[in-house]
Amino acid sequence: STERSGGTVRVSPLRASSSALAQTTLPVTVANLGAIVLPAAPSIGVGQTVPFAVSLSLPAPAGGVTVNLVSSNPSSLTISPSTLTFSAGQSTPDSPAQITGVGLGISNISASGSGLVSASRQVNVSAGSSFSPSGITINGVQTQNLTLSFAVPVPAPIVIGLNSSSATVASVPASVTVDTGATSVVVPVT
Repeated sequence: STERSGGTVRVSPLRASSSALAQTTLPVTVANLGAIVLPAAPSIGVGQTVPFAVSLSLPAPAGGVTVNLVSSNPSSLTISPSTLTFSAGQSTPDSPAQITGVGLGISNISASGSGLVSASRQVNVSAGSSFSPSGITINGVQTQNLTLSFAVPVPAPIVIGLNSSSATVASVPASVTVDTGATSVVVPVT
């Protein structure tokens, strides 16, 4: 039994034996080609496409290797290409991967390849938001409404936390609920 780490070979014999048969052995060699390395968890917007830098911890062996990429939630995030080729001696793919935010949500990207240690990374796909008007003046203790708008319709009800840096000057509710399909919500300010 031989074991080495860091992308080297492990050898372990298989044995078959029985009281009625002579023992036989077969050496089994497992080549560890290293690990798949994924970038830090990005957060991207709906409609945004960004590079997703996949690499190998060790250069690809003779003949190269392929890495398969899968999104756990393709209605939120897609990956292109879904198969990366790493030429012999290279630790970066021949063509880089890109991820595209398709809809709001969270997706796990799984990366696997024969002889490689797999990896996964969670990606959050979000949408931009903005208040309108961009500023308000409140006279006295009356309530004024702001509109919080979203770049895309909300796919499911969500609760958005709110706060004021100085509640003695202007106060807002602790949260507002946004309904499915909505592109805005009213926020009362007192």
